[in-house]
Amino acid sequence: MCNDISEMLGIKVKNLKITQNLGLHVHKNVKALLYEGQLTYHPGACSCCGIKNDAHLIIKHGFRKTKVYMGLIFERPAYLKLKKQRFYCKACQQTFTAQTPYIQPRCTISNEVKRMMTRKLSKVISEKDVAESLCVSPSTVHRHLKEVSDSVKTQAHHILPEHLAFDEFKSTKDVEGAMSFIYCDSVTHDIIDILPDRRKHKLEAYFLKFSRKQRE
Repeated sequence: MCNDISEMLGIKVKNLKITQNLGLHVHKNVKALLYEGQLTYHPGACSCCGIKNDAHLIIKHGFRKTKVYMGLIFERPAYLKLKKQRFYCKACQQTFTAQTPYIQPRCTISNEVKRMMTRKLSKVISEKDVAESLCVSPSTVHRHLKEVSDSVKTQAHHILPEHLAFDEFKSTKDVEGAMSFIYCDSVTHDIIDILPDRRKHKLEAYFLKFSRKQRE
């Protein structure tokens, strides 16, 4: 039954099972779908000390419960009451929690929702409109945009890819220009950078930092 629910929702994530549909519930004064799920597996090594899990050195140690925003399902906001497996390492006597590509550690918004935010922000659309379309707060969208911006700026982009894809989007009021600029590798779709100002002289100054050979 749980596999049927996961497949129906299009969630195909290893070790993560949607175990129950809890129906409609009111969340923050809004009717939302609620599901229950569990994340568990046999860890190959300790996330704390790195020791291999031989001779049952790592044992299951209860669950950590969290509520994850899944995005819109059947045009309604949906949440997952997720039980994450906790583990105890006998070697270092530390505990750690199961991880999944579905959601980042210590986060309550699924990575799929974050990817949708990024795609929508690359269009000419305000953060407020993105928030309304995904049933999240504008502050959540702004925080995600900052996370994406910070992550790409920590990478050294000394080389431009052969093919670029770029767009502009309405940003916050605190930027100099009313529109921001985002560009990515059109082949891999990896975001390269997000610029707070898409005005011509700002873009020229930015791309002139790259060598002529890279720009040709």
